[in-house]
Amino acid sequence: MAVSIRLIVEIMDGYHGPPKQKLWLLAWAERAAFDTRTGWCPRPVLAARAGVSESTASRIATALVNEGVIKRVRAPYPGHSAVYSLSALGGHGTRAPMAARVNGQDACSHRSTRAGTPTRADVQHASGG
Repeated sequence: MAVSIRLIVEIMDGYHGPPKQKLWLLAWAERAAFDTRTGWCPRPVLAARAGVSESTASRIATALVNEGVIKRVRAPYPGHSAVYSLSALGGHGTRAPMAARVNGQDACSHRSTRAGTPTRADVQHASGG
């Protein structure tokens, strides 16, 4: 199973829709390829990961297609999972920033971006840790 962490981060940072739809996207991204931005995931898995019924998982997919967040790449054969492609997130066709800023800090590290603010390493060193 391929896991696309970059797509997962892009969804976490760039998709601002309802939580159930975000969970659906995250479950889908677990099996998607970053280079092609396409993937498939069985409906029962999507439903379980999003905490919804299988029919609701299908409605979420339809809603995401209608919003333009994903598009159906090809029609599946009967009984097969649909293949979807993720559109660029972050608004106006751009990808979301990979490192979001939270309170002046890079959200993925403990380094401060404000001058004079100690880092976690500084605090640990000063306390003898």
